[in-house]
Amino acid sequence: MKKSLINERKLMDELESRYKLSVADAVALLDVSEATVRRIFNSLEKKSLAIRTYGGIRLAGETPFGYSFEKVKEEQAEEKKLIAGHAANLVKDNSVIYIDSGTTTAQFCLGLLKRLKKKEIGNIIVFTNSIENMNILSGECDINLIGGRYRSHRKDFFGYIAESAVKMLRFNACFLGTDGFSDDFYLMTTDFDTAALNEIVVNNSEEIYILADSSKLSKHSFVKYCGINKPNLTIITDSKIIGQEILPQLKKTANLQIV
Repeated sequence: MKKSLINERKLMDELESRYKLSVADAVALLDVSEATVRRIFNSLEKKSLAIRTYGGIRLAGETPFGYSFEKVKEEQAEEKKLIAGHAANLVKDNSVIYIDSGTTTAQFCLGLLKRLKKKEIGNIIVFTNSIENMNILSGECDINLIGGRYRSHRKDFFGYIAESAVKMLRFNACFLGTDGFSDDFYLMTTDFDTAALNEIVVNNSEEIYILADSSKLSKHSFVKYCGINKPNLTIITDSKIIGQEILPQLKKTANLQIV
């Protein structure tokens, strides 16, 4: 393979993890000149893989629906706490569960932590790809971190290693967030890697719980990956959904719990 293509692939791998890079970042990563970096930037932009910005470059695929854990942490904060608290009460003793990365699922972990400390539940085994979730629950239950490539903007791991690990596992329940819903009622996320990992989790779980504040139910994202009409899938959302046009059709399509 040509050195230029190797450098492009290396740069894309880094962008998929970090979302954006400066010229200086790319020079240090590839150990090439600034002029070479700018030629690589031009090539990636021509291939519609990335978009040049002032002083750097960013990933093209996430442009319309870019996700940042810190950016969305405070959005619908009270609704997320209500949803997460309700979902935490659904966890049973002796369960093996998977917890997705995201701000609502982080709140779910805080709710689960309270129950564990009060000894309301016990003997649960948790798998997660989220550093945030691991830090919250560490020391209170058997928690296993799914590894892989790290994404700082999501505070999680993804990719081939993560997917391979999850393929070997079976869960009594999974608790997933979502970045939106498609018009034909599929779960959506901002990137292919999250969709691929969550699709495996869904297929390997006896019960599927989607934690989604009401603003997500009428929002589109980038990649759709799982229909919500599964009999073992339940969407947990907040009462602001009441009165929205989408509610009647949503009730016909999915199991819905409103808190």
